[in-house]
Amino acid sequence: MEIYEIANQAIFDEPVLYKGIKIYPITIKYYQIVKSASQAFAINIADETDLSLIGLPYMEYLMKKASGDPEFMPIWNIFNCVLELSFREQIFSFRYEKDFLKLIVAVPTEKYNEEAMCVYKEKLSLYNELTVDDFHKILNEIQISQIKAELDSMANDLFVVHTFDDNDFEEIKKIICYLNDIDDTIYDTKWEAELKKTSDIMAKINRQNNPPAFEDLVDAVAFSLRKLPCEIMDMTVRRFDRYLDLEIEKENYRICKQAELSGTEFKTPLKHWLRAYKPKGRYSHAQNSGGGVQEVFKE
Repeated sequence: MEIYEIANQAIFDEPVLYKGIKIYPITIKYYQIVKSASQAFAINIADETDLSLIGLPYMEYLMKKASGDPEFMPIWNIFNCVLELSFREQIFSFRYEKDFLKLIVAVPTEKYNEEAMCVYKEKLSLYNELTVDDFHKILNEIQISQIKAELDSMANDLFVVHTFDDNDFEEIKKIICYLNDIDDTIYDTKWEAELKKTSDIMAKINRQNNPPAFEDLVDAVAFSLRKLPCEIMDMTVRRFDRYLDLEIEKENYRICKQAELSGTEFKTPLKHWLRAYKPKGRYSHAQNSGGGVQEVFKE
């Protein structure tokens, strides 16, 4: 799917349709989750030290890494949480078919009801537990086969089931990241280490400067729109980031323009506050450290 097709839907915060499923932009009620999602969507598999995991497709790598490394579970949980928020009423799971891991997304039909859904979820949860790794799959082979047949039968009544392979997943991942301004850039190992080091230093400095909390950012955007915070809680993360950036740019421009009219000279001509928005990556503040209004003054 081309970026311009995704962008056309994203302009109006609409879900993106991809091969029968809907991928929704996430709202600011889950802002902190989205802002921590880069660690789950931008993993450099080439840095993996476990040889059995190198070369695996992305979603299979995440699942196998999580099953064998308890410290990786928080990243796996964030990954699953973002998928769940992106699919909303659609239910997803991962399932092996002929030794290949597939992403299964079930779209509710007209026969869908909550009672039947509860039963389905219980069976699906049990299936996931029994197939968590190769050992459990061998140990519970008969039970797994029976549950799978029951799940398939129920799924045919409750859902239209769509199966996606690794290539599809990469497209879905790209859409999710675009809709939610998730930085999925994969950096060179050494360069990322330097960026992280700088980022930690900047974070320490910012903490000393009492940076705004998320609630403060919500208040700022709500105030600029003349709304209460509760009135914007269904705003998408992508829209919220743009409004916030717009307000900051507008205020900076206003301050600089007043200074210019008062006789202050700048190193470069002032640019209008309305400009193309560039999403902030996870290391943006490290890569652009030191920027500020005062630095554009002439000496």
